[in-house]
Amino acid sequence: MSGVPVREGSGGTVAVRRFAPTAPGGAAFWAAAADVLVPWLQAAAADGVAPALVVPRGALVAPLQRALRQRLAAPGRPWAPPPIRPCAAWADELVPAVPVDALARTLSLLEALDAALPDAMPQRAPADRLAFAGGLLEVLDAFAQAGAAGRLGDPAWIATVVDAFGSPAAEERLREDLSLLARIARATDGGGSDPTAQGIERMRRLAAAWAARGAAIAWIAWQPPEPLEAVLIAELEARLPAGRLLRLEPDWAAIGRVAPLIAAAWPECVGTAPPAPLRDRRRGWAARPVDTLGPVPVILHAADREREAQLAAQWVHARLADAARDPAAPVPSLAIVALDRWLARRVRALLERAGVLIDDREGWLLSTTVAATAAMGWLDAVAADGYYDDLLGWLDSRFLRPPGGLALRDWIERRATGHGYLRGWDGLQGDADTPSPEALARLRELAARQARPQSLRAHLDALEDAMRWAGAPRRLAGDAAGRQLLSRLESLRRTADSDGHARALPFAEFRALLAMTLERHRFYGPIESPVELLTPVDAAGRGFDAVLVLGASDAALPAAPGPLPLVNEPLRALIGLPTAASAAASQQRDLALLLALAPASAMTCRTDPGDGTRPSPWVERFEAITTDATLAGREDRPGLPRELLPRRASRPGLALHGVPPGLSVGAIERLVACPFRFLVQDGWRLREADVPVDVPGVRERGELVHELLERFHREAPARGVVLDAGGVARARALLVEITDAVAARELATGGGALGELAEWRATIDAYLEWAVADAALGWTWRDGERAAAIDVGFDALDGPRTVRVEGRLDRLDEGPGGLRVVDYKLGDPARLRRIAAKPDQAAQLALYALMAAETGEVAQSGYLSLRRDGVKWVPLSQPTATVLAGWRDRLPAVLARIHDGEALHATGVECGHCASRGLCRKGHWS
Repeated sequence: MSGVPVREGSGGTVAVRRFAPTAPGGAAFWAAAADVLVPWLQAAAADGVAPALVVPRGALVAPLQRALRQRLAAPGRPWAPPPIRPCAAWADELVPAVPVDALARTLSLLEALDAALPDAMPQRAPADRLAFAGGLLEVLDAFAQAGAAGRLGDPAWIATVVDAFGSPAAEERLREDLSLLARIARATDGGGSDPTAQGIERMRRLAAAWAARGAAIAWIAWQPPEPLEAVLIAELEARLPAGRLLRLEPDWAAIGRVAPLIAAAWPECVGTAPPAPLRDRRRGWAARPVDTLGPVPVILHAADREREAQLAAQWVHARLADAARDPAAPVPSLAIVALDRWLARRVRALLERAGVLIDDREGWLLSTTVAATAAMGWLDAVAADGYYDDLLGWLDSRFLRPPGGLALRDWIERRATGHGYLRGWDGLQGDADTPSPEALARLRELAARQARPQSLRAHLDALEDAMRWAGAPRRLAGDAAGRQLLSRLESLRRTADSDGHARALPFAEFRALLAMTLERHRFYGPIESPVELLTPVDAAGRGFDAVLVLGASDAALPAAPGPLPLVNEPLRALIGLPTAASAAASQQRDLALLLALAPASAMTCRTDPGDGTRPSPWVERFEAITTDATLAGREDRPGLPRELLPRRASRPGLALHGVPPGLSVGAIERLVACPFRFLVQDGWRLREADVPVDVPGVRERGELVHELLERFHREAPARGVVLDAGGVARARALLVEITDAVAARELATGGGALGELAEWRATIDAYLEWAVADAALGWTWRDGERAAAIDVGFDALDGPRTVRVEGRLDRLDEGPGGLRVVDYKLGDPARLRRIAAKPDQAAQLALYALMAAETGEVAQSGYLSLRRDGVKWVPLSQPTATVLAGWRDRLPAVLARIHDGEALHATGVECGHCASRGLCRKGHWS
């Protein structure tokens, strides 16, 4: 192949050519590459040599084929393009890989780590153990690729590594780390199971296959070759005749001429050495004619993450809207290059809300798909020992239809919400009066089988049986992500049947192993859309009409390579792993191609004092060249898109037009506190579902205290207990006995309330002291937990109406002057006194007193504060008769106005735990 310049290689010769695009756009980029390739292909054809072209990724095959067709295909004559594939595709075609049991390798490494670090590894959580093992495997593979795996025990080589660190203080630790790596490498030497050794051998076989065919290879790339690719190139240089290997690279100086801003802001990327001072580059940019500026990205700068997402979505929508105005214009291709996954998800949601679908080429982790919950949800429930929330979450999967599933779910939910803080399988069991459904027994049997230590295959069989019982496989087979999940599980079964998987795995380790497997695989659901969501690596080199770089923050640009155990920057450089500098250079080359080839581009960033995020220094260099102020010094950018300012919401207020015929005392309390809450919860009947409480609190203690005191005062006369100075001991014994019985009942179903019962035990003596003093004043207990009601009549515009108000009195006493209404409270007496000082707002006490007045004259009404530091009686600040008279007049008038259509406005108070806040949206108007 004459006429091609060559450079001496390690074992032969390699031709290196650079192509120089002369205009922005992907077509111009690949046309320049084709201009160099055409003479080379023609020379190969003249010599009777079969060409093979290698590109970085499969998405780049089509643009290169189009560019070659334009130069080589003659009108009216068929033309066959030369074969073009990525390196991995060539290897799969010519030298198929021998499968490597990566799972067995990981488990073997865990055994070696347990033996090498007996005091540290077994104590780690299973997920941490697997993550640490995965990191060490990457380190060992990197050493193998660098040819250093066999030198871990070589003192001379270790001395070289220690010198490279430049830290004498770290020498001892470094020697220990390398010694540990050497021991692990020896312990995990599985012969043919080393993927690095197999990969190197595979590259050598691929080079031999090409050489045997007499092929000519054109290698097109703009990044340094990966370690295995470097092995292949070295083998090709040694095996192929001169001129048969062509290395084709873009001319970065030419790209700098196409995009002068990149050359001015990122001179290190285009090879300008040494770069001119910044002031000179800025002055040169200002002096350039407008028609020579080339592509200039728009900088979308926001003050927080949500506004950054809004700016990005608006920019994408504007590009599509501009194209849609011309019906004859083709739909533009647009790439969103995501550097921040949260922003990517948010922008996707904003665009889909506007009717713009996104083709997410990066996909989702398989573990995050709904389909994955069919397997992982079951394992979570088993790990939590039948915790109701995990079981309900699994049963709610749309891929499950277990026999008796509706009854089972209803049973679990009723047991959980009825008990309030239910935990575990025992708490879900029924009794003779209320037997649990048969499905629960089957579920518990499956969980017991899953939870025991067993082989990998036995764990997978147990998981499959649970999923089959729930009807999951058939439904998963009808879903794209579900089919991928089933495929992963089947692959694990084949692995489990091979050698090396007979040892028993604890359940927690199996669960972590499956989670790791699902996290290492991605699900991609193809969507027909001109807007693609990509990583910089996948987008570079492709010709898009517009490119948006999303999330150009200081943490994302440049991005450091992922951390590896026992390896720091000097050691990375020594063994050939990507360093911070090399990773940054690679990332910058990809971005430079993206921005140089796209006719329109934008980059989003933010200055957010809340989380400390700043724009990338690479973006700030663009600013330093093109504008008169820094990003941090500006909030509004003249001439740039701004986020839309939201319209301030107003305080909500709507009419009910009709009062329900029945209300609770709690409803009237809500009406007094916030009419809008009353409208939503009692007028419209919008209520939150009962939610089980994981950790009992004051509310649950209050329920128990009501029960305990009602039982105590009801049983005391029959047990001969008198509340006076001589009967305190017997009274205390009875109250403790009742408390112990309730505690035993609670312990049988989880014991979650024992802490609240302990708080009550600390209050018993204070309560009895108050009760004895109260009895001495002539007050006696008459009834407790008593259902009561009153009818409230009023005249509405459409005629007389009656509303029944119902409630339950905590306690009704009898004494001097008549009855006393007592409301138990566990709160601060000072707060109760503030409420009692405003009887027109103390709806609960007033209504209870009105109900009690149906059976006799009410002399007092108040709160009884029950706390370990003392029990205090807090009566209403006004005479009870005065309070009742006011409520008898006011309540009918208020209900009449509501019935006739008076608007019920939000007050904006007591909003902390309000279930209606999502409708009220207080944060938008307060």
